[in-house]
Amino acid sequence: MRRNGGDCRGRGTISAVGIPAEDQLEINRFVLSMNDVEHLHLRRVDVVTEGDVVTLSESTFFSNGWLNVPLAQLSLDVATGIWTLHCATVDGDWRIYSDAYPTNQVGPLLDEIDRDPRNVFWG
Repeated sequence: MRRNGGDCRGRGTISAVGIPAEDQLEINRFVLSMNDVEHLHLRRVDVVTEGDVVTLSESTFFSNGWLNVPLAQLSLDVATGIWTLHCATVDGDWRIYSDAYPTNQVGPLLDEIDRDPRNVFWG
């Protein structure tokens, strides 16, 4: 993580190192489009960015708490600017999603997650 635009008193914004701002914005828009404001207290899609890896998960509220299920992982090769899409295995690991080619644009991979033609992201 790095601090951008701050002054000596530590104010500023925090952004992920490696992920271009326009890609992070597109991912955030996608996540927001997946969330129904009226039902956020019951179900939501979350995003966590760590370095050059973005993990999407679905959280559902039950009477005993939140159940968090991993949906997809997007990985950026910072050196080449190429994104790859990964899906979760039953063991909780990640494997490359073979139906989407690596690309220099994150949008097509987000579209693939949304469409989910093989039913691996949304179950």
